[in-house]
Amino acid sequence: MKEFKTNEIRNIALIGAAKSGKTTLAENMLFEGKVINRKGSTEEKNTVSDYRQIEMDRQISVHATMMNTIINDKKINILDAPGFSDFSGDIVSCLSAADTAVLTINAQAGVEATTENAWRHTVTTKKPVVFFMNQLDHSNANFDNAIRTLKEYFGDKVTPIQYPVTTGEDFNAVIDLILMKMLVFKNGNGAPEIQDIPAAEMGKAEELHNNLIEHAAEGDEALMEKFFEEMTLSEEEMEQGIRLGIINRDMFPVICGAAKRGVGVYRLCEFLINACPSPADVPPIKATNGTEFHNSIDDPTALQIFKVTTEQNLGDVAWMRVYGGTLSKSQ
Repeated sequence: MKEFKTNEIRNIALIGAAKSGKTTLAENMLFEGKVINRKGSTEEKNTVSDYRQIEMDRQISVHATMMNTIINDKKINILDAPGFSDFSGDIVSCLSAADTAVLTINAQAGVEATTENAWRHTVTTKKPVVFFMNQLDHSNANFDNAIRTLKEYFGDKVTPIQYPVTTGEDFNAVIDLILMKMLVFKNGNGAPEIQDIPAAEMGKAEELHNNLIEHAAEGDEALMEKFFEEMTLSEEEMEQGIRLGIINRDMFPVICGAAKRGVGVYRLCEFLINACPSPADVPPIKATNGTEFHNSIDDPTALQIFKVTTEQNLGDVAWMRVYGGTLSKSQ
């Protein structure tokens, strides 16, 4: 079994409104990492996340579920939290253990009441947020309107990293503003085909690309200086600036996709790895006695049990996040 260094791990919590596609997104992330070889669905009642009888009967998540996937030799720990406000306790517990929140948005509805509820918990816990604009393959999907509602509720820090070429049943391509390429997902899941941006989209893409560069440069003096000198940043420098913006909640990136068909999921995983913080990047956590822990094996051993469940055939199971030192079975 591969051992992962701290900087090779991403801890994310999937949060958002009910029916915005969190469980389906998790299923596709597992499929991309070859953890599973067949995707389940909430309708067929066979997803990895919603395995409890009450969840299969209601076709909604009632309890949080912990999973992981491996993309490009990096490990992404996934906490799939319920969407309904009745189960907010699990949202809070998942956010307490995660380094980044992936907040799913239904492209047909934009910001919903339970979206606002999930957002409030990220504010309270001071967690970075990445928006995943989901369900862009629906006939009523409206990306521009959904972005407008995001900016109305959450401010101009909401920054598209991608935008769809078309929405609806034909949705299978996005303009990626970091790569400045068109990504075509011909078969849904898997790495996209990378193509040049069509001439008809170039004006819009360049405008949004320049806006993204400015946002990426704002959080770092050296990047800002280079931006003023050269009026551009490299892909690596953009990701560095975006990472700082995400950590400081100065930027809330928007990634596009249609999780049910797997469109955009691979690129989302890449973005989480390339631009989102590892445990080594986030600020230290302070214990009640004032001791700081830096997610390092050099710190004293410290962990937080953030949820306890009772599982059939297993009994009580404690979920924990290790913030310092090492932990072995003998302990």
